[in-house]
Amino acid sequence: MKLKMVLVFLSGVLMTGCAGGEAPTAEPAEVVGEATQGLCSSNCQCQPGNICSAGRCVGVLVPGPPAPNACTADCHCKDVPGTYCSAQEGSGAVGNCTKPQIILINDRGFPACGSNGSVAHPSPGAFLRVMISGKPGASVVKYNRHASCGPAAIWWKDTGISGSVIPASGTLTFSYPTSAPMACDTPNLGGWENYVVVGGLTSDVTRFSFYNSSCGGGLATCTAAYNYCPPTGACNGLGCP
Repeated sequence: MKLKMVLVFLSGVLMTGCAGGEAPTAEPAEVVGEATQGLCSSNCQCQPGNICSAGRCVGVLVPGPPAPNACTADCHCKDVPGTYCSAQEGSGAVGNCTKPQIILINDRGFPACGSNGSVAHPSPGAFLRVMISGKPGASVVKYNRHASCGPAAIWWKDTGISGSVIPASGTLTFSYPTSAPMACDTPNLGGWENYVVVGGLTSDVTRFSFYNSSCGGGLATCTAAYNYCPPTGACNGLGCP
């Protein structure tokens, strides 16, 4: 009788072992967040290149090659320091993480190395146009330096532009027409460097020169004017461009 009981006990142990040993315990249910489910309330809860639409993350078809740092909100640019998303939240567009930018163009309407003061540039033309791109609604501070005058040139705040706000288009433009040619002794002739801070983000430094082809010498071309400093020295502030 005892032998039979032992055999029954061993049989039960062996059957339990064949079934996988200890009885399986229930695994805790995986907690799935909004991002995993594809649910959202803003673009920041979606992957870069996707937008939040009707409470769900959806992809956006973009013609051409993908942007190097695609984004649909500023939060997608946290790993690209100093940048903002060129596409605005709610626009339904895909943008790129980019720095603010300042572009200076001459009367021909395209980026160039400088502007020629030997002739007048009346409105609607302009001796100089300044184009600043950045996040709409962000404030602008612009800095200039008469770089062709070397160490004597200091960075100074351009009060004529600083305090302006980037419009909804994303580009702020200032035009400077002239009614007469510039004299050869104009104190702001020469080479300049400029940069802007837009909404706390800093652009790269750009170079541009003011020259006068009728004056000859160091003012004959925009390239030569990069190294020209007027006899009056560096133009460090008021009265400068």
